[in-house]
Amino acid sequence: MKKLFAIILSGLILCSFAACGQSKTSSTTATEAGKDAATTAAAAQTTTEAPLTGGYTDAASPVLTDDVKAVFNKAVEGLTGMTYEPVAYLGSQVVAGTNHLILCKAAAVTENPTTTYALLTVYEDLNGNAEITESREFTGSAAPAAQDAEEPIAGAYEEPETPVVTDDAKAALAKACETLTGAGYEAKALLGTQVVAGTNYMLLCKVTTVTAEPTSDYAIVTVYQDLEGNAEITEKNEDYYAFLEVLTAAFKAVAKQLAADGEGATKLLICKVDGAADEQAAKVIAKSVICSSLVKAAMFGADANCGRILCAIGYSGADVRDVLKIDVAYRSAAGEIPVCQNGCGLSFDEAKAEQILLENEITILIHLSDGAAQAEAYGCDLTYDYVKINGDYRT
Repeated sequence: MKKLFAIILSGLILCSFAACGQSKTSSTTATEAGKDAATTAAAAQTTTEAPLTGGYTDAASPVLTDDVKAVFNKAVEGLTGMTYEPVAYLGSQVVAGTNHLILCKAAAVTENPTTTYALLTVYEDLNGNAEITESREFTGSAAPAAQDAEEPIAGAYEEPETPVVTDDAKAALAKACETLTGAGYEAKALLGTQVVAGTNYMLLCKVTTVTAEPTSDYAIVTVYQDLEGNAEITEKNEDYYAFLEVLTAAFKAVAKQLAADGEGATKLLICKVDGAADEQAAKVIAKSVICSSLVKAAMFGADANCGRILCAIGYSGADVRDVLKIDVAYRSAAGEIPVCQNGCGLSFDEAKAEQILLENEITILIHLSDGAAQAEAYGCDLTYDYVKINGDYRT
């Protein structure tokens, strides 16, 4: 089996597929990514030709201009406890003044500091004053150590002269993402390269989930390119399938844990779709159902409502050939009960249905009769505690 491109994402793909809005963010994203400054800048901005009013606009280049450097130097002047070194400029937001989003190297002022990366929001007011209004670290992403020009360490990461993403790095990322589903990756800055048996590229990427309501965040991504430029598995033998089975089981287990750990969650929800015309349709429907607030609320209340399932299938946008062939059932450790057959609701034992839906893991079974493709998605119920947690939350 030839070497592959490998993208190290610490479960980001699983998060985007399984979480559907309530699970925790991955450790390679900026921590507390739900806050509404730098993170939503990526999601809220549109094209530079027609930016949203008040939204962030992506920087045309990650290289910091002299003006931005001057603003940054003002903001860190007199700062104690931490040191920041600007690496790349990501974008700006015009408010009553300007917010600047800057990727920095960050290190605590200690005897043996560890240098990591952090996203800083630097606010510049209309009078030219500047301050850091938000700092969020990328946990688990150590910055490349400075090299001795005369005696560089063999095999160590080397920092580029500028953070502009090279054509080779762009090509490597594009190749690595060819078969990737669940999220899109856009390289924003090149942070380092490492020559091993091939090349590792450390990139800052904007990661956008592939969902009905896409969200974006920043992540430090490592892409590996082997000496032959391979980006796919060329031999699928017995060993490959054995490894694939174990790897898939591990990823599913982690994805379920992430989904079950949603804010205020009491139940893990699994939506299994089969009989779809193709895999994409199965995925879209599974995600639509598992992300539906009405479905989540019904599962919290142990309400075996099939209308909300059919509604979520309908607005998913997936190609369903015949709604009069859709079957829906619920399954848990307490048993299984069909609630819809051939697109029509069934009479069923309400007490039995409630008993099934009171379990802490519920599977929603959907059969489409359109083909042989299947997919599953993971989520959690929507509870009073979710509203309490987020209602009390202060940014």
